[in-house]
Amino acid sequence: MFYPASGWLDFSQLRVGHTVFVRYATRCFFSDLATEAIKVEDLNYVKIIPLSLDILMYISQAFFEQRRVCCTCHQDLSVKGGAVFTCSSCQAATYCSPDCRAANAEPHVTFCRACAELMEVYNVDFERFIQHVPFRV
Repeated sequence: MFYPASGWLDFSQLRVGHTVFVRYATRCFFSDLATEAIKVEDLNYVKIIPLSLDILMYISQAFFEQRRVCCTCHQDLSVKGGAVFTCSSCQAATYCSPDCRAANAEPHVTFCRACAELMEVYNVDFERFIQHVPFRV
């Protein structure tokens, strides 16, 4: 349920196959008191990524959970002990050297924009989030 008090959202992106992320939403009920909904008051906290959830989960695992492995040569970066190089656009893909980053530039372009959009989703303001989560003992 969208009840926008502020923000902007391109509703034309709401399509089958796209993934919708909603942050800081509140739980509410319709007048029948049985039907639950998610109430969104600030559209700036809604993110639509034009990819399926399966693809986003693959990208998340490949680039965010495997950050200690070079995306090109799969060398363990924690063993290397030197500088770790990242993609300058998405900050998600990690490499053991500038040569590995250059070698993977063309294949990474496919996922780079999605990685950058996922980084926006992952950057949660926990102070704001905690205010909206009911405390239960």
